[in-house]
Amino acid sequence: MKIYDSDKPYIFISYSHRDSAKVLEIMKRLKEQGFNCWYDDGIDPGTEWDENIAKHIIGCTYFISFISNNYIASHNCKDELNYARDLNKERLLVYLEDVELPHGMAMRMNRIQAIFWNKYTNEEDAYRKLFHAEGIDKTLIAKVPEAPAINTASQPSATPSPKETAPAASAPATPKSTPQASTNSSTVSKKQLKKWIPIAAASFVAVVGIIIACCFFLKKQSPVAQGIEYLYGNEKVAYDPVKALEIFEAEADKGNKDAAYLAAYTMLFELSYSSYQDNEKTLAYLELCKDENPYALDLIAKMYATANGVSRDKEKADALWQEARENTDDSVLKTEELIYHVQTATVLGYMYMEGSGREADEGLARSWLDYACDHGSVCALQIAGDLYSRSTSSADKNYPRALELLQKAIDKGRLQAYNTMGVIYYNGDSENGIEKDYDAAVKYFNMAIESGSAVAMYNLANCYKNGKGYQQNTKKALEWYEKAGDNGYAKGYYYLGKLYYDGSEDLDIDYSKAEEFLQKSLDCGGNGAFELGYIYDHGSDSLVRDSAKAISYYEISAQVGSSAAMYNLSILYYEGRDDQEKDYAKALDWMLKAAEAGYDSAYYYLGKYYYSGLTDYMDPNYLNAADYYLTYLKTDDDNLILMGNAYANLGVMLYRGDIDIFTEDGSIYIPETPNRELAYQYHELAAKQGNKLGILYMVYYNLYGVGTDKNLENAKIWLDKADAVTNYTDAQKNNLETYHFKYDTEFMTTQELVDKWRELHDAQDYTNARKYLDLAADRGDNDWAIYACGWYYCFGNQYEHDYEKGLKYLSKNNTTYFKSAETTGDFYAEPANTKYYNSDKAMEWYEKAISLGADEEKINAKIEKLQKNVASTQQ
Repeated sequence: MKIYDSDKPYIFISYSHRDSAKVLEIMKRLKEQGFNCWYDDGIDPGTEWDENIAKHIIGCTYFISFISNNYIASHNCKDELNYARDLNKERLLVYLEDVELPHGMAMRMNRIQAIFWNKYTNEEDAYRKLFHAEGIDKTLIAKVPEAPAINTASQPSATPSPKETAPAASAPATPKSTPQASTNSSTVSKKQLKKWIPIAAASFVAVVGIIIACCFFLKKQSPVAQGIEYLYGNEKVAYDPVKALEIFEAEADKGNKDAAYLAAYTMLFELSYSSYQDNEKTLAYLELCKDENPYALDLIAKMYATANGVSRDKEKADALWQEARENTDDSVLKTEELIYHVQTATVLGYMYMEGSGREADEGLARSWLDYACDHGSVCALQIAGDLYSRSTSSADKNYPRALELLQKAIDKGRLQAYNTMGVIYYNGDSENGIEKDYDAAVKYFNMAIESGSAVAMYNLANCYKNGKGYQQNTKKALEWYEKAGDNGYAKGYYYLGKLYYDGSEDLDIDYSKAEEFLQKSLDCGGNGAFELGYIYDHGSDSLVRDSAKAISYYEISAQVGSSAAMYNLSILYYEGRDDQEKDYAKALDWMLKAAEAGYDSAYYYLGKYYYSGLTDYMDPNYLNAADYYLTYLKTDDDNLILMGNAYANLGVMLYRGDIDIFTEDGSIYIPETPNRELAYQYHELAAKQGNKLGILYMVYYNLYGVGTDKNLENAKIWLDKADAVTNYTDAQKNNLETYHFKYDTEFMTTQELVDKWRELHDAQDYTNARKYLDLAADRGDNDWAIYACGWYYCFGNQYEHDYEKGLKYLSKNNTTYFKSAETTGDFYAEPANTKYYNSDKAMEWYEKAISLGADEEKINAKIEKLQKNVASTQQ
């Protein structure tokens, strides 16, 4: 279904291929309504996939994700969604079914507009909702006819010619006849002799010249030079890197350092991803010549950077590249004094193209590759063809030039170049005159496979997997992915492992096989470390969670710059799972590295580490905590949970007076008094992100008038939101109960509070009854309530005794209300209260009670009893 106009604003459609039937149906309706859509109808082969997807996400005006269980199980889908988020693209989520989102996705997706397609009983209502989603109208376009096929008559033929046998060497030209002596005379006259002397001398000189030239030619045709001829191909010998390698190895084994370098180059470039690769030999040859040839250091560094036969070691690779740069003058290559100058020019072109050991620079890459092509490098023809076909600059992208160079490589006998042709037609680029042609693509991939191209095997696997050029066939895809891996292309093992990890409609998930092939990919220098770390981090039905293994794999991934791996390492060391002990020093170190590498969430966790302190490692540091929280809130991360937590903890620090913030410039300092007004603002921001602590604080602020004016209406709004939260701690539940009580009693009179107390007290619900009596006493307008509250804290068995609290309540009105004065006297007259017993004070309060109107006879009886106790004590 072709529904994409590249010249107009368009929608990027992100979906799982397992949901194709439903998604294509919806896209068809979008087209009918005039919307411009682009969708990935298959993972592009080779190295083009990432660029192809990224290019269209960058260029899109609107981004729609079709969410399903298949979607959230797909790493590719989640990568697309995260990249769109990073680019701040306007996004819409369409839920095709009920899903339980992973916490990470849930955090990122809460604020994105969504359509719950599966909830509509009438699907037309869902379509109407979709067609009128906010922002989607930007992609409405007028319906236009299909663009005519581009005229490719002037371009190289799309159908490659079969490999031709190298033409036989042409016969040498017949030399001009030498003047012959006259046949009419048997003797030579002096005149004739004088005539022939100069000719004879010239002939002698010519013969000597020929002999010298032959000697020079024989000297030039050293074994190494003969090997290089096989790398160039000419009228005398066909392009044959295998034959070249045989010659180079034979000479290298004799100690020839030039031959050693060329043997290593041939295995790494001319015969890459083939059975002729021998990493052990390659490294040995490069070690042999590295002291005299700095470009050997480049190739050794490349091996360490990609784990090509050696353990991956990024630091060592960087050090070798630096050493090579310090000892290299590239301009010397073009003087042609070095026998390997063309091969090294090819290496330099590749390095600048890939940014391998040198900063990526397409201009320099083209310069070196063009030089190598002009000087006979067949390998450079293919690499340059690849570069011209996938240049990141539209001005430098040149498909005619790419196809021309690739055809030249093929004509020379480098059939691996068919693979790059296949990639060009698989991806297509209608803007630049190349339409997608899957049939041509698979034809070229198969031709490249005949030459042993492992990359083409991988690309053919993608064709089977995605049903492009072939009917979809997962079994065949698995077969070709494995062949690609077996022939040295690690990406084959990687995607084979990913297939078993993700599963599909016709392939059950098998984590054991996923682990097996991801490990093979890693062993071959490919990807897989992060995924293996994740598998062991979380465990599965067939693989037990193993934190030690997870850490080892994450460390490999972190070594090559994965900020996500650094972040996960920090969490593992912070939590200390399984047999892995907590290590706060490493947790802090890895989180700092993750933040430095640009992982946004790392700033939040650094704030958390400094806010709570790391037990036995460091105390809380609120200034650092606030600094990292504020830095996190300035990032593009839209994780609502982390954002809410950061705002909430900043609010707590402001409320307690741990920090204050100058609102003008955001600088942080330690204040003399808490800034409750600013705390209110931060907790409001936290509450708006759904943060439970922020919501509770908003109830408190509005209910009690802290940091803002008392506002019961707002308090009720936030109280309702608080009731919707389910995962409170016990302490937070108690707070919520207190706030409910406070709000409910705001509208009760003191007498109603006392009546409620009596009701609960009679029902023997003493805990809740006490709340109402306390509040009635706190109102201060009911003498009986104050007295009763004091009495219960001092004497009542239903309340836990709290003498200080009881006396505090009694002191509120014991000088004006006789019952409180009498009870105060009773308290000091009680011998059991050894800490407070004081007969003099008791007598004073009894007398006060009488003066306030207490029953004199009753009080006198208490005084008499007190005097007897005092007398008995004195005896």
